[in-house]
Amino acid sequence: MKRISFGQLCPRWGCAGLIALAVAGCQPEKPEPWETFADLNQAPYKPQAGSSNAWDQYFLAANLAEKAVEKFKDQADLRGNQQTEYLSQIDTALSIAIRAGGMNCTPQFVAQDPFLPRRSHSGLSAIGRGLELKIQKLDEEGAADGSAQYILAAHRMANHLSGGDAQDALLGYWIASEARRSSVTLIQRMSAGALTNLGNSILASLDKAPPLSATLDNELKSMLAGVQFISDVHQKKEYGLLETALYKQADPAIDFLKKLKEKDRVEYFRGFAQEAKDRIEHARQTADIPVIERKLFQIDQGADRPWKRFATHLFTPLDTFLIERDLHIARSRLFALTCLALAGGKAQGSAPLAFKNLPANADTDPYSGKPFPYRVANREFRIYSVGIDGRDDGGDSNSENREPDLLLEPARK
Repeated sequence: MKRISFGQLCPRWGCAGLIALAVAGCQPEKPEPWETFADLNQAPYKPQAGSSNAWDQYFLAANLAEKAVEKFKDQADLRGNQQTEYLSQIDTALSIAIRAGGMNCTPQFVAQDPFLPRRSHSGLSAIGRGLELKIQKLDEEGAADGSAQYILAAHRMANHLSGGDAQDALLGYWIASEARRSSVTLIQRMSAGALTNLGNSILASLDKAPPLSATLDNELKSMLAGVQFISDVHQKKEYGLLETALYKQADPAIDFLKKLKEKDRVEYFRGFAQEAKDRIEHARQTADIPVIERKLFQIDQGADRPWKRFATHLFTPLDTFLIERDLHIARSRLFALTCLALAGGKAQGSAPLAFKNLPANADTDPYSGKPFPYRVANREFRIYSVGIDGRDDGGDSNSENREPDLLLEPARK
């Protein structure tokens, strides 16, 4: 048999290697790995029994409240015996929430599926409703001073919940607003001592509220959880989940996603996530300056934003939060200062000409950055915010007391 020399084999191997390389070069490129924007598999937050953290206590109370008053969850109005039964059933949860208001609060926020309802919010809303009913009952019984603890509890709860994300904060602001609405006429019947304590305590609670940065950090987590959810839907081709969650509102965005080419996927989701980050960064830079000096977040109208309908759903809570935060700060301050002015009129026969020994910025209107307009004539006084237009219209306002000037919520009818 003829021996094949090494020299004869080498050229063959060289050709085979070139052919292998050529074939490899013709193979399609490996797809870019899927980026992770948020971990949607985190264990949900579970409040710890026996904790001295107000956050835990609020959510333990919410779990109790949801079960206690489940039969009333679809009833918009409660009358007579229904109110009594509601308060009886929710009493334990209310007591826990009120005690929590006096504790330090370290929010324990975990982002979750943006399209699922937050079960805890049902219980927290029930507690807010219970506080409101307590205030009304005590007013009817002629025990105006006794309602102070419930008014204060609502404000403390609101400020503590603002340490979550935008939806947590918005729920808290609603709880405080409903308490004020039930108290607008009631505070006229409070004693000077109760008014002084209530006014100072509300201002102290607002002053100790979690920093805006904490809320924005958590809201970014929620926004990116939304981006992650849509990325997961696209990866698994489960577009029906979006069609169910968003109905017809996002059909163009869903159709675009279905046709999205693999080579464009990375850029699409990076752009989507970057918009969330840009919105949050803009809020960080502007939310604490007076409203009249702020610039709105600008989107390049010529830019290609195929995710914009998803963004409308997922990023809108941030815009709503910023509007309601201004409102909460303004009306909490106005309510507290009204209490202090009323107290002065009852104790000294005249409302104070100026407010003293207040926390920093306690009499500052967040819309103008200047002190609230405040006019005094003996026991009579008027205090208000210039509102979103930044112009002083002498306290003139509409039926909701929101514009042109901003006043306290109108009393509940």
